Amino acid sequence: YKENVDKDALTYQKKFSLNKLPDGPYNLELEDELQIVTLSLAVKDMKIVRDEIANAKFFKPVVYKKGEHVYVSKFSPEQEPMRVIIYNNNYDVVHDETLTGKVDLGRVYTFEEAGDYTIAVKSDNKTFEHTVSINK
Repeated sequence: YKENVDKDALTYQKKFSLNKLPDGPYNLELEDELQIVTLSLAVKDMKIVRDEIANAKFFKPVVYKKGEHVYVSKFSPEQEPMRVIIYNNNYDVVHDETLTGKVDLGRVYTFEEAGDYTIAVKSDNKTFEHTVSINK
């Protein structure tokens, strides 16, 4: 099940009847612009048990353009590496690097040629793609 919620909504509430699911483990992911929170649940004998220890929070990378510069950053409390791959219009790799060793990872990129670029940011087995247009 997946549902999009209007980002301008001040509150969101929804009830799910999970006790009719077959016994076993389940994950509930809550995602916004900056993070993904995964809640671990289990169904056993038609009862829901929440596993507090297995909960996880993943901070998404932030990519934005200002002038000819593109800023890529990510808050990484577990210091997971962040790989940044930049592709040109033809999907040729024009830059590839891995940032490591810090809680706050980030880099500023300057583009010498105009065009559309795809920036793929990979961290913790997740990939996020952003497209930026550079005008000269």
